[in-house]
Amino acid sequence: MWPPVIALKAPGHRQACEEVKTHLPPPSFCYILTAHPNLGQIDIIEEDPVSKLYQPPIPCSLRGILQTDDLSTRCSFYARVIYQRPQLNSLLLREQREIWLMVTDVTLQVQDENNSGLPKTIPVCVASSCVLDPEVLEALAEAAPHSFLFRDAVRDQGRIVCVERTVLLLQKPPLGVASGARSCELTGPVTLDELDSVTQVNSICSVQGW
Repeated sequence: MWPPVIALKAPGHRQACEEVKTHLPPPSFCYILTAHPNLGQIDIIEEDPVSKLYQPPIPCSLRGILQTDDLSTRCSFYARVIYQRPQLNSLLLREQREIWLMVTDVTLQVQDENNSGLPKTIPVCVASSCVLDPEVLEALAEAAPHSFLFRDAVRDQGRIVCVERTVLLLQKPPLGVASGARSCELTGPVTLDELDSVTQVNSICSVQGW
């Protein structure tokens, strides 16, 4: 970790207590892995291509993510994008910038019998460092809503952010299966929270009145 807990000492000085007072930049490392010259070649193991050290992300429901106490963790989930800001256009396709997506899933849309206070929709910030696949950009540019897999997003300070390591994958219905027939898909119209005194800023809601 940088900066070090113990202050650095100036090299070449006899006094052991003399410390470096200048602010040093954090060190950077680049490891190049090569085979030993005596081996000649590297045999590829095809039986188990996935390392046992790799733990693939396990998608969770949005309700489950909001109900956890871990505020600075990575999360993966399926969700339908119902609104975005700014609206995607040809300019954004050429130069990506920060995007805000309003998403929901089945677990947030079901009737809350326990009155947990969870919202019907939640915002997801797609940072400019998150590189989106052209297929994802084209789907977001369409007027029709689409479902995506958000893999390795970051939940930080009560919001979900897509960073450089986050991957968005467009979810397509299997052949012969109508859209909405899967358990993770919404089968009806999206329900929004009604506008009241606890409505969060930059959220979408429904308004009723005369």
